[in-house]
This record gives sequence, structure tokens and C-alpha cells, in this order.
Amino acid sequence: MHACARRAQRHSRTRRSPARKRLTATPPRLDHPNRVLDRLQGGWQWEWLAPFLALAAATVWVIRRRRHRDARLVADADRQNALVAEGDGRGVYGDYPPAAA
Repeated sequence: MHACARRAQRHSRTRRSPARKRLTATPPRLDHPNRVLDRLQGGWQWEWLAPFLALAAATVWVIRRRRHRDARLVADADRQNALVAEGDGRGVYGDYPPAAA
């Protein structure tokens, strides 16, 4: 076998085959408006956007509910305090007076 043939054979054994090529991630080309629109409609952002929006909405709902509850409790306490200051018995027991024995 000739030296050039041996070198070519040795080179072909060490060269990477197409199946063993290193995979490199290339970003998608977004230079055309239709490609941008296709990428946005592809659903990739919904993987994180939908749970984030749901969590934000739940947080806002909980905060509003707690504020409403606290405001109602403060109003009830103020009303009962005013009744006690007037000497009314309803201010001591609130909305739930003891049963007549």
C-alpha cells in the first residue's frame, strides 16, 4: 500500500462521521416578520408566562381578600366599641349574644 493511501485510510478512520457530529444549538433566524410571528405563536412563552400570570392573579386575589376581611373586622370592632361606650350590652357580645338561660 502506498504511503498516501495509508494516510488517507488513517484520516478516514479518525474523521467524525455525520452521525457523530457535534450538535450545536443555533438560534432561530428572526429576521423576517413572519418568522417572528411564528415564533411568538409557537407557544414557547406559555411554558413560563401562563403559570406566572396565574400566580400573580392568585397573589392579587389573596391580598385583596385579606384587606377586605381586615377592613370588615375593623368596622365591626369600631361599631362594638361605640356600643360599649354607650353602655349597650350588644357591644360586649357582638353579633352573637349568649342564649337566654
